[in-house]
Amino acid sequence: MVMAKTAARRAQQQVFAPIPPQTTESRTETRGVYSPAAVEKVEAYMKKHGLNYTEFANKAGTSDKTLRKFRNTKRIRAGVLDGIAGVLGLTREQILKD
Repeated sequence: MVMAKTAARRAQQQVFAPIPPQTTESRTETRGVYSPAAVEKVEAYMKKHGLNYTEFANKAGTSDKTLRKFRNTKRIRAGVLDGIAGVLGLTREQILKD
């Protein structure tokens, strides 16, 4: 009986904040950028410079797991894409061009 009253009191004391709606930007960031052209450029750069995924990932400030997932899905977060573009000496817009 005492436990039930305590639980009821706790339930009354809890204040639930509304969940803020997601903006378009956060959804875009969550989904990432789709670009087969960028994958091709990364692979060409790696081959030309004799780099493996780990070496390239370290230069780009990400992980080899992220790069492998990018290769398979052709999708990556915009912030990571900026790091990759920097290694290639390109802007985000340039790396996304076909």
